[in-house]
Amino acid sequence: YGHRIHIFRTISQIHRFKQIILKIRQFGFHIHTLIIACCAIFAIKSSRCCILFIKSIFPIEDLNPDFVACLDDMENSNQCLFITGKAGTGKSTLLRHFCQTTKKKVVVLAPTGIAALNIGGQTIHSFFGFPPRPLNKSQIKEKSNHKIYKALDTIIIDEVSMVRADLMDNIDFFMRINGRDRYKPFGGAQVVFFG
Repeated sequence: YGHRIHIFRTISQIHRFKQIILKIRQFGFHIHTLIIACCAIFAIKSSRCCILFIKSIFPIEDLNPDFVACLDDMENSNQCLFITGKAGTGKSTLLRHFCQTTKKKVVVLAPTGIAALNIGGQTIHSFFGFPPRPLNKSQIKEKSNHKIYKALDTIIIDEVSMVRADLMDNIDFFMRINGRDRYKPFGGAQVVFFG
């Protein structure tokens, strides 16, 4: 196979390819094909769509040891983490893999709409109900639907370098009054920062 990007025209082709790869793996062959990401591209003037298969079908032992260590820390601890690296090192891939495999209740946030779309998440302001302006702590109130925030195990914030310090303070204060424990940072929820 070698390193390739496979382009598929239909979803059935994707499923067929995945079944072939899994059968080959059962016989002990190591496949070097790296399937990185998945997005559907729709042609504007025609009904054809081209699907670039993204989702990784390789087991965790094929991942980089640093990825495995990060995934282990995110899954098996309640510590707040900061995961950083240069562009192209796989931060978004790690984030997506964690969201697909975790047993925790997770929300994925980003400071801007485009960053949120890239990770399949939501903006910080939308999730917490913040207006698009700086806030004082006195303006942050307990929500009527606070069960959502109490149930959260992990909050993931991507592109954290774009998050202002006062917004981070507001997230902390919001989670203290709406989360599980008002005496712990972020209401006792694990926060994982990517950026």
